Amino acid sequence: ATFFNGDASHFEEKVKDLVYRFNVDINDIKNLSIAALLTRLMSQAEDEAAKDELRGLLKLAQQMGFAGSKLAALQLTAPSMS
Repeated sequence: ATFFNGDASHFEEKVKDLVYRFNVDINDIKNLSIAALLTRLMSQAEDEAAKDELRGLLKLAQQMGFAGSKLAALQLTAPSMS
């Protein structure tokens, strides 16, 4: 199975996963575009595998035409603390 399958909901889940993995405060990023967030996370990534994943997501967002969309459209919520 390919990581980038062209499905918008799959893309959304991957972005959410990265936001949580990088421990980003939702309130700090909700007004950013998807492209701006992915670029910001690339600058924070410490390993090439994470950077490659982010580059791939950015390319996919550009190809699908929503790189400029605001993150608020993804309706991100803070991860539950259990």
